[in-house]
Amino acid sequence: MFLRLCGAHVRVQHVGFAAGSMPAAQSGPLLQDVDGLIVCGDTTAGACEPGRDPDSWLAALREAAKGRMPVLALDGGGQWLTLARGGTLHPDAAAHYGVDPRQRSQTRAAVQRSGHAVKIAADSGLHRLTEVEELMIRVRNNQAIATPGEGLQSVAQDWRGRIFAVEDPHHPFCLGVDWAPHLALHQRSQRRLLQAFVRAASAVDPDADIAMRERA
Repeated sequence: MFLRLCGAHVRVQHVGFAAGSMPAAQSGPLLQDVDGLIVCGDTTAGACEPGRDPDSWLAALREAAKGRMPVLALDGGGQWLTLARGGTLHPDAAAHYGVDPRQRSQTRAAVQRSGHAVKIAADSGLHRLTEVEELMIRVRNNQAIATPGEGLQSVAQDWRGRIFAVEDPHHPFCLGVDWAPHLALHQRSQRRLLQAFVRAASAVDPDADIAMRERA
């Protein structure tokens, strides 16, 4: 809905993850006549490991990267983008970062109420888009990015060092975040992020001033 309010024409593509899902060779038609790819992830990202036959989301993310298409991966989408680039995940982030199992449910409830503080790298495209140094986000799953994939770099972390956003600084617009900006539209920074994606997908000139990175 918000993308439409920003002037975008949205094509919704439902995909599955069971055996028989669309192979990589068929990802081209999915992106035909598409100017930008936005992927909303979920808590199943850890079930899709590198080495399996790529499903339609991973195939589409790889195809978009090759074609320099603007990509925005949301709400766990940073994990999908990481997997698409050959990166790895922590399947149990709470255990990895030392959260006491007896406190996990309380911690999760507190985060849902008050939010989770995430520091944004000052030299990142995400910082230039949102114009903030810190965000309060809601954590919706217990998976986390372990090692960003090829060409990706970490651009948002919490105080424990857990990665919440990755971007490709050499791509015109390629960003993955593990929160849901479309569910936090009361925050100006989150609206700016989505609006920037729409501008990137709408730009005729690839050097237009909407890129994730600064241009010489």
